[in-house]
Amino acid sequence: MHISITFKNIDSSDALKSHIHEKFDRLDKMLDSPADARIVLSVEKIRNIIDINLTCNKIKIHAKEEA
Repeated sequence: MHISITFKNIDSSDALKSHIHEKFDRLDKMLDSPADARIVLSVEKIRNIIDINLTCNKIKIHAKEEA
């Protein structure tokens, strides 16, 4: 699985990157064909936002969470 991580208005950390790779490696085991994941982590004022786009063969998943 190819994982692209983008940080906006937040400092990148190796711990956060390794946590994301660990979770997506577990997901990759369930997929039949190679996948592409684009992850955007951002901070706007007091909101932490993650935006995930996962593309695999015929499957396209978009998820967004704010906290």
